[in-house]
Amino acid sequence: MYVKIIKVTLLLLSLGNMVWAQEANIDEPIHLSSDRLDVDEAKGQSIYRGNVLFRQGSTKLWADQLVLKSEGFDALERIVATGKPARFEFVSAAEDLTQGQAQKLIYLSQKGVLILEGEASLNQAGNQFSSHRIQYDNVRRTVQASKGQDDQQRVNVVIQPKPKAANEIDQSE
Repeated sequence: MYVKIIKVTLLLLSLGNMVWAQEANIDEPIHLSSDRLDVDEAKGQSIYRGNVLFRQGSTKLWADQLVLKSEGFDALERIVATGKPARFEFVSAAEDLTQGQAQKLIYLSQKGVLILEGEASLNQAGNQFSSHRIQYDNVRRTVQASKGQDDQQRVNVVIQPKPKAANEIDQSE
């Protein structure tokens, strides 16, 4: 029993290294709550069901279900959060609030890729992406967005203008 608790704890610590977890949060404790937890050691899988809340520092994730899949409990392979919608938020290093939501959030830890699928939206500092699917590659620092095959939801982007620097405002007066 204690071995299972230790393995689940190691898996949860890996969860704190998700693409949306910020450097400032890494030393913060992880809080995870749900209505139910099922651990299958043979499959290397933990499933949190019902009103799932993950919190570490400023990083928060809400979902109906959270599935953690690992290779041998010490190598997190995939995190899948589902909900109506599943949502996350964090405060970036630049102190901008980043929020995202989709029917499904998939994090591929070894590739550093976060995928938002189904009515996906991502907002940061007033800039917004929305589409059926948004993929963020943390390693390459790329974003790809697309509509679904049978979906009419097109890719929509709102980019806020950069605020003028104080010296630019003074020169225009």
